[in-house]
Amino acid sequence: MLMLPTPLKKHDKICIISPSGSILPEYIDGATKLLENWGYSVLQGTHCREEYGRFAGTEAQRIADLQNALDDGSVRAILCSRGGYGLAQIIDKIDFSKFERSPKWLIGFSDITILHSAVNNRDIASIHSIMAKHLTELAADAPAVVQLKNILQGNFPEYEFRWENLNRTGVATGKLI
Repeated sequence: MLMLPTPLKKHDKICIISPSGSILPEYIDGATKLLENWGYSVLQGTHCREEYGRFAGTEAQRIADLQNALDDGSVRAILCSRGGYGLAQIIDKIDFSKFERSPKWLIGFSDITILHSAVNNRDIASIHSIMAKHLTELAADAPAVVQLKNILQGNFPEYEFRWENLNRTGVATGKLI
């Protein structure tokens, strides 16, 4: 059974980290501002603004920020600032044992899919979603922004599919990946 992390409440902590590519600091600032406007307390990984070639810091710095965010019991969600490339270098060096005992939402897409896969293999849900740049540049009422906010609050989307001639009536269950 897939475990859903607990929905967030006002003042819960969200940590922004950069486990992959480097990012413009204004995107981290913009995402921080929006998440704070939603009522959350935002922490930033020590190295989330670093640049080391195309990466957001050295492997050791990116590992430290990801591991600290996973292990911090006060953090309820982790927003990856961006994807790009870089998690493949460090994913095997991450210890998920504390995270498994106290899961939290992991948010991102692109290269962050490696992290989604790692937690999904532990039967823990995560959120394949927009990240810092989008939270900064999109309007607050943009569907992707509203959807992320709703999911964090425990309001999950429901999907309906239009009837087609080849459809069969019935009920199906499964894991959406």
